Amino acid sequence: MLRFIIVAITITMMTPIAILLIIVRKAYSAYKLAPLKMKELIAFISILYLIFTSLGNLSTSKSVAFFFFESSIIILTIMAILAFLYFRLLRTEKIALEILIICFLIIFLKVISLISNPIQIHKHDDIFVREADLSIYGVVASITVLALISIEAGLLYKDASRKPHGKKYSRYLLNAYSIVVILVPLYLVGSVLEIFSIFIPYLQGVLVSMIALYLAIVFREKPEKLVLLPVHIRGLLLHTYGGLAIFRKALDPSFERVIALSSSLVASIIGLETAIEELRKTYIFRVHQLIETTIIMFFGKITVGTFVLNRDNSVIRAILRKIVLEFERTVGYIDEGMITDEEITIAKKILNRYMEFLS
Repeated sequence: MLRFIIVAITITMMTPIAILLIIVRKAYSAYKLAPLKMKELIAFISILYLIFTSLGNLSTSKSVAFFFFESSIIILTIMAILAFLYFRLLRTEKIALEILIICFLIIFLKVISLISNPIQIHKHDDIFVREADLSIYGVVASITVLALISIEAGLLYKDASRKPHGKKYSRYLLNAYSIVVILVPLYLVGSVLEIFSIFIPYLQGVLVSMIALYLAIVFREKPEKLVLLPVHIRGLLLHTYGGLAIFRKALDPSFERVIALSSSLVASIIGLETAIEELRKTYIFRVHQLIETTIIMFFGKITVGTFVLNRDNSVIRAILRKIVLEFERTVGYIDEGMITDEEITIAKKILNRYMEFLS
């Protein structure tokens, strides 16, 4: 009977994660953006954590249960690190090497903790249960990754709340992940009381399921908002290599005149790049940093796309690349000195596909 209850509870907790996985996978299939892929991977690993924990509970021998339980701890740590990297990817230009080293050290601390202080396993009837990994190394690793997630979620909320719809959706993400901070005092209590130590691993599973349920509810209609970009995008421009503007749009109406002037500046930069470079380099980015403005340019095969915004961002680069490449695939060829209404319409249609990320 107890074994059946464990299976039923595991399936119940997996259900909202599976729903979120389906929602995110559908969005990723449409846009192929890295944060959506990372969110999909987090959901998949969350399911894996619940499965391994359940298999540990239902194992027929202590050694098998030990393997599944210790594996589930590493899986949970990787999932938490991916959640941190998800927020980091939304906020920054790139994931720095120093950040990756920190992530590796967190996993290394967990492994050292499990080797030097193997988890304690208890048997109740035919069910195995484990205590939490509460050695000094394990607690430091867990608290560090929880702190990193909380800090990044808070910084994303701070940056994104300046946008019209950013405050709403960044608050959703902050609400979802702020709940994990309740684990910190439990780690401290669990190191003293065994009952709390046994309770913690299952609370972690419940929290993972609750986060997934909350995200599935609030982002079910607009999963694109999981790619919440804390940047102020002023406008988009698309030019031929002849410097002729195919399309320009001020995404912030107050910058309409600035974007119009930027079109001439971008055309001059394209002409300068073409004149200086002996060979035309395609499929590369050029970033021009002004005092309070950043100009990101992507040089395609026949066109150059440009975002004018307040700072560089890796996801914005990916979106710009997709807009340029999709436009070039659609039109096939374009005259550097003449633009047709059809080409302008195509550019507008492609931009509209990505407006959920840019607004």
